[in-house]
Amino acid sequence: MIRLLSDEVLSDEVLNRALDMLAKQPQSSQLVLFNTFWYEKIKEGKYSDAKAWLARSLNGRPAGGLRLICVPINISNAHWVLVFADLERNTVQEWDPASVDSPLDPSRVNNVKDAVEKVLEFEKLKRRPLRVVPAPKRLPQQPDVINCGLFVVLFMIQICFLRKPPSEEWKAAYEKEGGGG
Repeated sequence: MIRLLSDEVLSDEVLNRALDMLAKQPQSSQLVLFNTFWYEKIKEGKYSDAKAWLARSLNGRPAGGLRLICVPINISNAHWVLVFADLERNTVQEWDPASVDSPLDPSRVNNVKDAVEKVLEFEKLKRRPLRVVPAPKRLPQQPDVINCGLFVVLFMIQICFLRKPPSEEWKAAYEKEGGGG
């Protein structure tokens, strides 16, 4: 808790601990909350490592029952964004708590899209490719330069467990932009 009160961006260690706690919730059976290092594997093209990581994350659960895959991304140890694949809606998007114009770097969302399709063997299953959709225009934004990690955790709680945006205004914007609710 002391770490959250300091004027520093959350470290990978702290965010991964939050992910571990979220993954232990009963509702998490349809989710994969990858730790912050999974993105580095896929960025390097190490899909076999990413697939092994998925198998460990599933812990015996069938991949066919997944609803969401969340990938928090640490950008240069200075900023956090969340990229997530909604397998029910066949979409992938990036939520950046510091930019309403996200993704500022489309390679992040495309890397996650490609990795999810390869790791879950979309082609072999004759599944349609994921569609990249924009983040809601009214996505809540961090009020400062240090709370991006906290916002990413809050975004995950909202979309994974509450399955709704944090406000009715945001919900309407999310649904209008192609999200769910």
